[in-house]
Amino acid sequence: MRSESESEITFIDCFYIFWKRKILILMTIAIGISTALYYNTITSKIFLINATFFLPLQGSHIGGYAALLGADSAPDFGNYVIALVESRRIQSAVLEDVMPMLPKGMTKEKAIKELNMKNAIAIKKDKNSLFSITYECKDPKLGIVIVEKYLQEISRFNEELQLSENKKIVTILDAPIMPKKPLKPKKLLNIVIASILFSFFGVGLALITEGVATFREFLKTKSGKK
Repeated sequence: MRSESESEITFIDCFYIFWKRKILILMTIAIGISTALYYNTITSKIFLINATFFLPLQGSHIGGYAALLGADSAPDFGNYVIALVESRRIQSAVLEDVMPMLPKGMTKEKAIKELNMKNAIAIKKDKNSLFSITYECKDPKLGIVIVEKYLQEISRFNEELQLSENKKIVTILDAPIMPKKPLKPKKLLNIVIASILFSFFGVGLALITEGVATFREFLKTKSGKK
């Protein structure tokens, strides 16, 4: 077993190596921070647009297609609204509304890809039966319009498909507003993570460099004795 003094010497030796190679470690950390800053600069800003709404209580009967499919309560009806928001049909309808706002000559296929409507639009319901639509987008102004269009299309499709006897089914609690700052990139977090990772990398590099230098000195000493 190692004595307490040997353990203390080992710690002192490590500290000496780190101090001796401090320039290398600091340069490595600086490279990491510079990399994070560069990443923050070139990465597109992503904004989160959010709207919260609830559905008024339905009567004992709900109409049209919902009744044919066996829905008979408010929670079931809420599931139909979620399925509606996630459908390609409402996506296509919203896209028709926003196409005039997009650059001329852009096709629908390219617009869907550019706006990332397949993956960036999400709807969920919490335990209090409150619904929220979120959209992660590059253009917050256009994002607000798209979320508002989704809310409008829910009511329009309700009338068209006769999902509910109530004409106005969406009551908005929190309308979409302009976000104060982007959701991504998380600049400070990226810098902190890069600093930590490159600190470990710098320490490892210092140990390797010192090990190589020590081994070279050993070879020189051995060859000198011969």
